[in-house]
Amino acid sequence: MTTRFPTFFVSHGGGPWPWVDGMREQFALTEREFRRLPELLPATPKAILVITGHWEAEEFTVSTSAQPPMEYDYSGFPPHTYSIQYKAPGSQALAARVRELLAQVPGIDAVIAPIGGGGMVSGTCLTLSTIAPGIRIYAGEPEMADDAARSFRAGHIIADDAPETVADGLKVPLKELTWHFVKAHVTDILTVSEADIVEAMKLVWARMKIIIEPSCAVPVAAVLKNPSVFKGLKVGIIITGGNVDLDKLPWM
Repeated sequence: MTTRFPTFFVSHGGGPWPWVDGMREQFALTEREFRRLPELLPATPKAILVITGHWEAEEFTVSTSAQPPMEYDYSGFPPHTYSIQYKAPGSQALAARVRELLAQVPGIDAVIAPIGGGGMVSGTCLTLSTIAPGIRIYAGEPEMADDAARSFRAGHIIADDAPETVADGLKVPLKELTWHFVKAHVTDILTVSEADIVEAMKLVWARMKIIIEPSCAVPVAAVLKNPSVFKGLKVGIIITGGNVDLDKLPWM
């Protein structure tokens, strides 16, 4: 089933016209319409994907810069219009990590990320479905907080009121907004036990010398628990964070 999201088409509007005297009133009207967009959306967006094109571009690229590069394909305008900078608001961290992963590991077959409320997996789906649609997307989830896995099997959201798991960052239930991405792009959701999570966390600490939190260890545990699923594949595991209390480690 195809999921439709709010889409707005905006013409590029003639290059630097907003910065030229005599045209500003017209573009002030356009600006006011842009500022009304939040009122038109059904909910506050967690991400905004902007797709743009230029006739000189030879290939599709993903920009994660706070200052996207400019193409000055016009002439005859005042000098100040050739030093315009557009700021890209919001965090580009997830897109940057995924792009770096694809650059570091050419020919990657699958990516797995932890899932709770679904924000990380949704961002992964949005990025990979755009720049590398052939890559399979998996999610890892604790067995003790497996509402996403049960929802995935049932085909609709199944709420989990009070899950208890060492991976406390994944206790947030799946939401309608993120569920759209999960059902459209995720290949499978793999669950792991509390013991699996702790062992995967210890393994990364000991072998990779990286401090990760239990929630971060969940996709690692899912790969270790399901060798038949990932056999022969190049797999990227999204490492999400290291929020731990060193006096209360789960194996102490």
